[in-house]
Amino acid sequence: NQDEMDRIVKSGGEVSQFEEDGIKSGPFRVWKKNEMYPGIAMSRSIGDLVATTLGVIPEPIIIEKEITPGTKFIILASDGVWEFLDNKMVKELVMPFYLKNDPEGACKALIKESTKWWENEDVVVDDITVIAIFF
Repeated sequence: NQDEMDRIVKSGGEVSQFEEDGIKSGPFRVWKKNEMYPGIAMSRSIGDLVATTLGVIPEPIIIEKEITPGTKFIILASDGVWEFLDNKMVKELVMPFYLKNDPEGACKALIKESTKWWENEDVVVDDITVIAIFF
C-alpha cells in the first residue's frame, strides 16, 4: 500500500524484500535504512519498539464484515502463521475441528503446521499465535 510505504519512508525506514547474494525473496519488509533489521513483514504492529521508530504504527485498519448464517469461523493469527499458510490451507486444517466444535484443537493444529513449515524453510521459527472463533 503506497500510503503505508510513504509513512515508513518518511520516518526513516525502507521497504524491500530480503536479499541475499543478489537474490530477493519473501514478502516485503520494513528495514532501518542501510541496515538488516528489524525486517518486519508488516506496516502495522503492536509492541515492536524498533519498528515504531520507522513508521510502523499500532492503529489497525478496520474492515467491517457482516457475520451471516454461513459464517463458520474466524481465525486471528500472527504473521508466523500467515508466512507459509494461506487462507485455503487454514480452512482445510480448521474445518474438521469446526465440525467437532473444537476451537482449541484447531489452534493446536495451526500452530503445529506453522511450526513444521518454519522448521523446514528457515533457521528460526517466528512467533506463532492463533485464536479460533467458531460460530
